[in-house]
Amino acid sequence: MREMNNTLTKFITRILVGLYFVYLSVKLFGYADKSSEGLLLTIIGIIFLVASVAFIAYSLKTYLVSRKSLK
Repeated sequence: MREMNNTLTKFITRILVGLYFVYLSVKLFGYADKSSEGLLLTIIGIIFLVASVAFIAYSLKTYLVSRKSLK
């Protein structure tokens, strides 16, 4: 039971971090409109957004695999 709680805690923490990264990438898009470096910030924001979504997908996959192995 304790191992399942650890796995769930890791999953929730990773999802929260991933969502925070998504939030930061959206903020980069907002700053791109106001800055003279708009294109650069947009490109960085897109890369950051893709990496954030990949991290969330990886976290979900890892959680599902570890949950199956605990059963």
